[in-house]
Amino acid sequence: MSEYNEYKLLNNLTVFRGILRDEVIVDFLRLYETDEAEMEKHEAEFVHAMVEVSEEYHLSGNVFCKYIYLLLLKDKNKFSLACENHSMIIESSLYKLAKSDLDLIIRLTAVDISNIWRGTKEIMDYTPLDSFGGGWLDSFCNTHNSDELMDSLLEFFEENGCGALAFYDMFGLDNLGNMVPVENYDRVIFEDLVGLEHQKTALRENAERFLEQKPARHMLLTGGRGQGKSSCVKALANEYDNLKLIEIHKDKLCFLPKILSELKVRGKYFIILFDDLSFDDSDTTYKRLKSVLDGGVLTAPINVLFAATSNRRRLVRMSWAERQGDEPHISDTLNEKFSLADRFGLTIDFPNLSPDEYCNIVAELAEREGLNLNGKELRKRALTWDINRHGMSGRTARQFVDTLIMDSRK
Repeated sequence: MSEYNEYKLLNNLTVFRGILRDEVIVDFLRLYETDEAEMEKHEAEFVHAMVEVSEEYHLSGNVFCKYIYLLLLKDKNKFSLACENHSMIIESSLYKLAKSDLDLIIRLTAVDISNIWRGTKEIMDYTPLDSFGGGWLDSFCNTHNSDELMDSLLEFFEENGCGALAFYDMFGLDNLGNMVPVENYDRVIFEDLVGLEHQKTALRENAERFLEQKPARHMLLTGGRGQGKSSCVKALANEYDNLKLIEIHKDKLCFLPKILSELKVRGKYFIILFDDLSFDDSDTTYKRLKSVLDGGVLTAPINVLFAATSNRRRLVRMSWAERQGDEPHISDTLNEKFSLADRFGLTIDFPNLSPDEYCNIVAELAEREGLNLNGKELRKRALTWDINRHGMSGRTARQFVDTLIMDSRK
């Protein structure tokens, strides 16, 4: 019981109080507030949670200790945000309060929780099914004083950021407009994309200006289906460590002001991707995006760059009725409807492939996969495959080569 009372001191955290909102910690601190009949159930639930964490993050040894440090690294607060932004916080009041929290955490993680619950002995020396890559928390768990731990934390937050940004590179939005990490996403890199050299160069040059805080332009990538527009944006985000990708669907444009407000205080750089963007003639939500691109009351902060992909060069459709009337009226309507695309400073075209370009991509992909096929036969099969698919594109070429790989394994 005395060990449990030690852990109740977690309630004294000041800067890192976000740890107390974690469901496992909440249940842990409430354990002895339940009757004895429920205690065994709570023990089992706690051990289950620790096993899940250990297997997910490949943690070995004292899992509960490492879980506390994991929560420490994930906590977004004034201190970790200041570190992420490389602010001078040494010897500030915030620094001293954070250091006091670290003293408390070091004290608590030295407690042997197997003396609290008989079922926790195994998670004090746990071996996950896959331990590869799980040793990265050891440098935090093995610190002997708050000075060492503080140095490790400062380095971690400055290099990786804090909160979910420290652990994820791509995000979407939930129905409330909150950023949600995307764990399994396309980790494509530019080297995976055959051809498109002009497009890759334009994207890289613009991104590097952006990351150097030089004038950079919001990007509109246009072209047919499967030509590599979305893949290029994702490859761009995967190329630079300091660059995060947030995908916002058209139906969540109403949350754009909220997201921009959150991102402007972060110490990382962001590409906001509007994938497959287009608007019907009756859809006026495009005006929200246009207003931001115009630099009105709400504008993109210096650490945010927009990228939109579309199968259409003009993002807003015109109705037949809007095409009628006198010439000044039509001209005004055209200017309004076409103005959104004009607000993107950099337009990059992804033209449809010729048969030769398509077959060259197939040949390159086949060679990379080690498929030894006669060139003429490969070309004939590739063009035959294309007839029943969606046209000649990089996506179709990739699908065709994947089919060849599967056939070769039969």
